[in-house]
Amino acid sequence: MATDWLDWDGRTDRTRFRIFLALAGAVWLTGTAILLAGILHEVPAVILTILMALLLYPLAGYSVRRYHDAGASGILAFFVFVPVIGLFCLLYLLTAPTDHRTDVEIFPIEWPVVGLILLTCVVGFAVSRIVWQPFHVTDAAMKPTFLVGDYVIGTRVIGTPDRNAVVFFKHPSDGDYSAARVVGRPGDTVQMRGGLLHINGTPVERLALQPFVEAFREQGPKRIWPMCAAFGPPPGTDCIKRMYVEQLAQETGHTILDVQNAPGDNTPLYTVPAGHVFVMGDNRDSARDSRFDPDDGGVGFLPTARIMAEARFVLFSSGARRPAAVWAWRPDRYFASIE
Repeated sequence: MATDWLDWDGRTDRTRFRIFLALAGAVWLTGTAILLAGILHEVPAVILTILMALLLYPLAGYSVRRYHDAGASGILAFFVFVPVIGLFCLLYLLTAPTDHRTDVEIFPIEWPVVGLILLTCVVGFAVSRIVWQPFHVTDAAMKPTFLVGDYVIGTRVIGTPDRNAVVFFKHPSDGDYSAARVVGRPGDTVQMRGGLLHINGTPVERLALQPFVEAFREQGPKRIWPMCAAFGPPPGTDCIKRMYVEQLAQETGHTILDVQNAPGDNTPLYTVPAGHVFVMGDNRDSARDSRFDPDDGGVGFLPTARIMAEARFVLFSSGARRPAAVWAWRPDRYFASIE
């Protein structure tokens, strides 16, 4: 599973959202009244303005999730925020101080100008949340593309994603965020035979690589243990898995892991219906994906309306339970693109 690391516990809790919305509204109304009254000097007024603008950032993310919960595109939130931001900017311009006291100048640039520049940056960043979303990877289903503890940036998806795209979606079993790779689009047939993926009756080419090796120890906030080819290695020793490059797309391949013989290695022939995609985890034996029915904890055919974002790059990565553990940071993964 994965979580939006800016959400409360990774859940879209309606009660908490209403509380946040009420508090944000109260802050905006109070701040607007203070600005209109003109009781603050320029510097405190600029600071208050920026703080009010910062509230747009989480509000944009929650608004997008509300649209997704209703089965609509999160892009619609854009049409809500444009008039709100426009009115706020107009209000600020109308109430900005017009005197030119030298005691509040920063060289030739005065505080109102600095405030407007900062406000523009903050508002732009808040609005950008409509088209991107951060996720925290907390399970092993997408190793080695994602490691437990990766913080991934994804962009909103319009329409049906391409084959080979790595997407985040709401899992039908528990409503949590999950990640998987699109291997089948509407009309495609998908089947696993002896651990080898077949699409439209053609086996997908794969090339064996050196084994994937990691330490056999608890990983991430959920303290999960990795699955190894050898059963039960001592904690702290090597956990080894077979690794391949799978040529799902013509332009580039991606790495997958095959740990052991598992139920998902042989499946019926699936035909992807319209409005859905077939997704699979890169860590084939640790993923409950479209090969499994939702009643069995799987995904089944994934409706495109459930897709939240397409993964673009890893922003930050930590091998510890908490990102504050500097010794567990993995700088080699920072800004790594997703293949």
